[in-house]
Amino acid sequence: VGYANKQPEIFSMNKDGSEPVQLTFNGKNGNRRTPKVFQNNLFFLDGGVNSTLIDQFNPKKIVVTGSTFDISRNGEIVYPNGLFKMNDKRWGTLWIIKHDGSDSIQLTFNH
Repeated sequence: VGYANKQPEIFSMNKDGSEPVQLTFNGKNGNRRTPKVFQNNLFFLDGGVNSTLIDQFNPKKIVVTGSTFDISRNGEIVYPNGLFKMNDKRWGTLWIIKHDGSDSIQLTFNH
């Protein structure tokens, strides 16, 4: 992660730091400061959780909500589903999903 125009962005470069290539543009609010890697995939926030192969930057949206996330050693992503809303018991809850975007399971409930 580096900075371009005072915004955090993701870059690719050789191991020695030569030939940097900017991969993302217009990062907001530090979203891309803590990308995570699992099995040659890069995960980062940009309007939800996104994933791309490290050597082929072509992001796909894994989760459309969430302002933060973490990924386990097994490739399971835990994320909050938006902000708490009194009229929707799914919002403000924790969810888990596989790193490929399958098998989304709600972990906590608002009753």
